[in-house]
Amino acid sequence: MARTARNLWPIMLSVSELAAAMQVDRRAVYQMIDAGLPLYRIGTKHRMLTNEILEFIPTFFKRDGRIKQ
Repeated sequence: MARTARNLWPIMLSVSELAAAMQVDRRAVYQMIDAGLPLYRIGTKHRMLTNEILEFIPTFFKRDGRIKQ
């Protein structure tokens, strides 16, 4: 049986998972959190909702990839 690609993102991502998905350093993710990206504590882990990440990216980054000031 052929394997199919996984097309769904998880509902929540950790800082490391988001940094890897966006191909940025974890410091950029922490800057996003400092700028207002909501962070949730689930047990001892910190996670961000994928839909909130997708809404936040255009408010944080310019189209050329630089961080908005």
